[in-house]
Amino acid sequence: MGTIKDMAIRDCKRFSQGGFSSEILFITEEISVLGLTSKHHLSIDSYTGASVSSLNAHITINEQVMTAAGITTRDLNDKFILKGKKVSWTDAADKTVVYVINEVFPSETFGLIVMNVGIWHS
Repeated sequence: MGTIKDMAIRDCKRFSQGGFSSEILFITEEISVLGLTSKHHLSIDSYTGASVSSLNAHITINEQVMTAAGITTRDLNDKFILKGKKVSWTDAADKTVVYVINEVFPSETFGLIVMNVGIWHS
């Protein structure tokens, strides 16, 4: 069974791979993995604090799942190398959009990587 932390790590992996997950395609690698996706159009204006309509999208994937699938997540110096990669997924409106990873926020406590994405313009 393990410690509470071990159970939390297993739960994070299970939640990100379960019924709420989506298939996320890493385009360059041509590899799909399951992860959580979020896309909405609500942000906060940093000057006024007012709500504004602006794309806010991110994906959350378990790092072990990514590496097991063949996606390299870190360089030889253990730095994350996911920024700039192109990904896509199909949303609830049945639209598939290509995104680029803009920011990477790993949780090395739970093994999850949260990646902020923006729409990729060719």
